[in-house]
Amino acid sequence: MLSNTADRILDAFDKVPNDFTMFTAVKFLDVDGTGAEKLMIGADTAGAGFIGVDSAVFDVSEQKLTPLLSVATMVLYKAEIENIDIHTLTLDERQTIRSGGKRFVFIKKTFAGKRKISSKPLTRRVSFPPGYGLPLDWQ
Repeated sequence: MLSNTADRILDAFDKVPNDFTMFTAVKFLDVDGTGAEKLMIGADTAGAGFIGVDSAVFDVSEQKLTPLLSVATMVLYKAEIENIDIHTLTLDERQTIRSGGKRFVFIKKTFAGKRKISSKPLTRRVSFPPGYGLPLDWQ
């Protein structure tokens, strides 16, 4: 488990059941600066050789939820070194608001990828338009 800022490991799992999904993070956002709330939900997932968090953002209006985005916000895939992928995405609410809700901006920290494990995480901004990752594929 990582801290909210993804800069340190809080705990580690010795045994994780295969193929599970559990909703764990719920947060209300104002990502377009209008005061209209959006809902961000994180779902912890695991399978053979990986754990992660899939997150989705929903528009909350007129008593219904409309999906806006689905993205893996934490991936720890280490089954084979040639496919290693360990990274986190943290929503940058300020930059997302600056985009007027046209882009969801995240800070991406990559700890391992492309057959390499980094001594320090590589940090960069990535962004996705509304509609990215839809339809949702949560089981």
